[in-house]
Amino acid sequence: LSSQSKYRIQALGVAKERGLIDDRGRGSKKVSKEERKQHEDDVIKQVLSDNMDIKGGYAKPVIWDILLIKLVCSPYYIYNYMVWHISWVYKFSILGNEYGVDEKEYIIRRYMKLSEAQWDFLEDEQRDEFMGKQLWIKDNFNNYSAEQLEERKKKLASSAKYKQYRRYMKKGSTMSVADLD
Repeated sequence: LSSQSKYRIQALGVAKERGLIDDRGRGSKKVSKEERKQHEDDVIKQVLSDNMDIKGGYAKPVIWDILLIKLVCSPYYIYNYMVWHISWVYKFSILGNEYGVDEKEYIIRRYMKLSEAQWDFLEDEQRDEFMGKQLWIKDNFNNYSAEQLEERKKKLASSAKYKQYRRYMKKGSTMSVADLD
């Protein structure tokens, strides 16, 4: 990330605020230009690593992500899933209990096809919006997803890149939307 100018400029600003880099740009005459540049790069990398919250596929690996460990622990995970599923069916299908906050979030997450890490990465305001719209109810979720689809269609219809893509495809070419970027 330190090579991308957007992040580099932001990290440089943070480093200057903290006093890690000299604002004047020159520094002492005893240090060569290459050494100053190397020091600046090291400080920027340090600021980026301190301020980043990496989740998902780019997170640091943990021991539980190793396939062999997962295979060894799979009977335990399968047993826990079966117990959880049976208790879910008993609580909510047989007894007819109301869903709690965690259960509502789980249902919304399943409807949206999000993993637990993706759900955790969402901002609290967005999760509160989902809860406010009562998206754990299937009809409400279907209406919400239809609205989102309409918004995306309107956005694409006004996009010059998408219009270019449609004209290109009309000519009979094979190209994806990602190729236009």
